[in-house]
Amino acid sequence: GRRPILAGVHFEISKGALTAVALDGCRIAHASIPVQATGSEAVTVDAKQLTGAITHLSGTVALDILPASVRLTDDTATVLTQKLAGEYTDWRKFIPQTTTLASVDRGALLDSVNRMMILRGTGALRIVLRAADGELLVEADVETGHLSAPREVGTHGPETEMGFNASYLKRA
Repeated sequence: GRRPILAGVHFEISKGALTAVALDGCRIAHASIPVQATGSEAVTVDAKQLTGAITHLSGTVALDILPASVRLTDDTATVLTQKLAGEYTDWRKFIPQTTTLASVDRGALLDSVNRMMILRGTGALRIVLRAADGELLVEADVETGHLSAPREVGTHGPETEMGFNASYLKRA
């Protein structure tokens, strides 16, 4: 089922920055901006309410974290959004701490992903990309076993591994 906390936008205020994070189970969006703030705080608000609220605001917006809600205020309006209960996912673990570049022919990568999707059976398919030593290994587990497709690529950086939903990877 749907996880209600993932229907939210998570805000963290710390070290003079406001970071906003949104997850949907397959993708992550995050951005940080410098702010004038005291202390550290984190809160998650309903994304639909937030979207509706920000349409009424413009210019510089003050964000106040209240016991049950978040108040957003500009020069002309004040709006409240509901806080969501629950612990937000540790989103930082999804952000690579090192950078590895791999140059691969898009057609060859899509060919590997498409072949694996044909054999997946039912449901979503998780593709794992492993880049190291001039090779990109495209891997997936399907109903009939484990699939692996090595591709020669140019790599720069430490060995890395990342998982993707195959449908999202095809659209990227």
